Order: sequence, then C-alpha cells, then structure tokens
Amino acid sequence: YNVLVEEAAQQKELAETYAAYQGLLVESGFVDFGDQITMTLRLFREHPTVLERYRQRFRYILVDEFQDTNYAQFELLKLLSSHRNLTVCGDDDQSIYKFRGAAISNILGFQEAFPEAEMIVLDQNYRSTQAILDSAYRLIQNNNPDRLEVRSSITKKLHSNSERGRAPLHHHFETLEEECDFVADAIATRHSEDDRPFSDFAVLVRSNAQADSFLRALNLSHIPWRFSGSRGLYDQEIIRSAIAFLRVLADPRDTLSLHYLASLDPYEVPAESLALATAYAQRQNKSLLQTFRILSNNAGFLDVTPDALERMGRLLGDLDVMLPLSTKERTGELLFRYLSTQTGMIERLSNSSHPADIQRVQNLARLFSIIERFARVARYDRVAWFIDYLDD
Repeated sequence: YNVLVEEAAQQKELAETYAAYQGLLVESGFVDFGDQITMTLRLFREHPTVLERYRQRFRYILVDEFQDTNYAQFELLKLLSSHRNLTVCGDDDQSIYKFRGAAISNILGFQEAFPEAEMIVLDQNYRSTQAILDSAYRLIQNNNPDRLEVRSSITKKLHSNSERGRAPLHHHFETLEEECDFVADAIATRHSEDDRPFSDFAVLVRSNAQADSFLRALNLSHIPWRFSGSRGLYDQEIIRSAIAFLRVLADPRDTLSLHYLASLDPYEVPAESLALATAYAQRQNKSLLQTFRILSNNAGFLDVTPDALERMGRLLGDLDVMLPLSTKERTGELLFRYLSTQTGMIERLSNSSHPADIQRVQNLARLFSIIERFARVARYDRVAWFIDYLDD
C-alpha cells in the first residue's frame, strides 16, 4: 500500500511539473518538439479544410525508421495519408527507443490501420556473415510472439551475401574489469603462441568512456596499443577549452566547465581570484556565472584583483553575446563565431608558425569534423544535443 501511495505522489508531482512547464512555454511563446506534433494534430482535427490542403500538398509520404515513431506521430500520419500513397520502412526487431516514447505498436499494428498495404520483406544482408546473422536470429526469437514475423506469418531470417564465416564466441563476465582482463590475456596468448603481431588485434568499445578500463588491462599485460578514436583529442587543452565553452552554452549553471574556461586562454583569470569567486558561489549556492555577474555590478565585495575583474568581464561579455545564439545557430557555426569573431583565436593561431599553434589548428579542425559528422545524423543540430552526443 505504501509503495502505491508513494508512486501516486510521484505521478502527481510529475503531472504538476509538466503542467507548470507547459504554462511557462505558453507564457514565453515557445513550443517544444512534442507540441509541434500535438498542436498540428489539434489543428487538423478541428479544421478539416487545413487538413485537406496539406493532404493535397503531401501526395506521397515516406516514413523511415518507422519502428521509432510514437503514438502522436502515427495519428498525424493517418490523418495525412487518406490518399493511401504511403510507404513506411522499419524493422520491429530494431525497436530500442521505448524510453524515448517510441511505440512498437505502430509497426506491429500498421496493417490493421492500412489493411490494403503490401508488405515487402528485405532479407538480403550485405554486411555480416551468415554465422553472425544466425546467432542474432536465434537471440531475437526471445521477443516472440510480439514480433511481425509471428503476427504476420512472414520469414525474417536474413541471408548473407558473404561467406559463412566462423561462429561468434560469447563470453559473459560479472564485471567490466573481468572482461578487460580476459581480452588482454587472450591477445597476449595468441601473440605468444600463434606468433601473431599485436597489430592483428582490435578492441571495439561502445564509447570513449569504456576504453579506459581496456587500456589499463593492456598496459598491465605490457601490450602496446594505439587508440584510434577521439579520446586523445579531448585531452588537448584547446579542445577542452572549446568543449567547456559549449558546455556552458548548453548549461550556464555548469560551474566546473565555466571555471575551466575562465582559467585558460584567452581569459586566464588569475587562480586566486577565480578560487575566491568559486568559493563564494559554493557558499551561496549560486552558479559561477551568477557570481561573475554579481562581481560585474559590485566589484568590492570580494578581494579579487582589477585585472581578474577585467578578464571575468570579458568572458561574461562573450557569453552574453553567444548564449542567445545557442538556440538559433548550428553547433559548428556557433563555435566558429566564438573562436573567430569573439576571441580572434583562429586568426591568431593561423598566423603563427609555431609548431604548437599549428597542432592546435589541426586539433580544432578535427573537432569541427566531429561536429560535422554529428550534424549529419542529428535531429537537431544545436549545442545542447551535441553535448549529449559527446557524453554518449
């Protein structure tokens, strides 16, 4: 009983928070992504002439990754596709975004909504060996009967365009450390017993954060390694400074990132003054950015030097210019504007012949390449989403 009461209280709090959030959006004249769908649904349902105009405009509709759509998006699709010129592409076995609101019922129930639809099964695979495909097929059977293969009496067993290949090996471990030790031991054994060079081996990790444990295990086994990801790039001071700037734009309350940004070129706020400002922010439960603003209006209440105040003010001025742009401009444009127009850093580094500055320019170019790759796949190319992309 107590658990139910607690859950009910949590749901009530969430509902009140959501209502307050929606009220703030209305007061500010903003809509979020969900509103763009629900408001469009309401518009179409309440104004048939508007709906008909858009039906005529969108005579043919194609939806990719249909398994990732949510209930509201499917309802919108039903309204727009009265002409039945509709194609959806999807795979219920790839439905992994329920936590983001995706409804697998959309793809499972598509033929109930559109009974005249023709289903085409793509069963030719050009990426993996047959052994890998067979292992994956055996695993996905655990989702039966909630799969199209069962519900629609079709066969989704994939056929490889490649050779059979060796059967995948699966090892399960209780901890990440055990897994890393096993991988290092396996590489060392094959290197010594089969006379295989270390360059024959590769370790694939899901994210940069997972790599550290593997690198430690390789070091303990005296196995030389080369990290091909961007981990080393993010350790470079100029890249850490650029990312700290982006983090502050994504979350102005991020005191740690602002502290780091303030300590580096082009601001280099003296450490003693920066420590005083940070300590005050912690005591007063304020962000470092709020503290900088207080100092700009009342310089005398903390014993910071005039030089430190000037540097803090310069940083604050740059952020006041860039923060309003962070929700309007793409990530790459925003960072380039900051490094060129606001700080002049790109011009200064480009005009230098010092090897360290040349390396800094190259590192910045690599960061912009990463941002460009993100922009090609991101639903929204804005700094907050790029930071989420980096953290993932």
